[in-house]
Amino acid sequence: MYLFLDPNKICEFKKINGMILKTVDSIHPNVDTIEKCKDKCLNGPYRCHSFDFGDGTHRVCRTSHLSRSSSSHIKDPYLDASRGTTYELDNCYNGKCLCD
Repeated sequence: MYLFLDPNKICEFKKINGMILKTVDSIHPNVDTIEKCKDKCLNGPYRCHSFDFGDGTHRVCRTSHLSRSSSSHIKDPYLDASRGTTYELDNCYNGKCLCD
């Protein structure tokens, strides 16, 4: 489980090694880090449920409204990608730290 923090949001993503979706909604070239790719997912124009950063060498971030549970009606929705990783949205919580 991976946690990513926004100023008012905590989102948990499940890491799925070795698989990437065949079809995605958006492709973002020249993204430097996985954190920036996650931001593309969380701040996109649609409700993003997963993203992948390819194998990390090509700096391509792909985001999708699909996840494993929502793509079950699609035959073979994932590609085997030994060096690829998909991060699937698990939960998001809104919150603020009120510290004295």
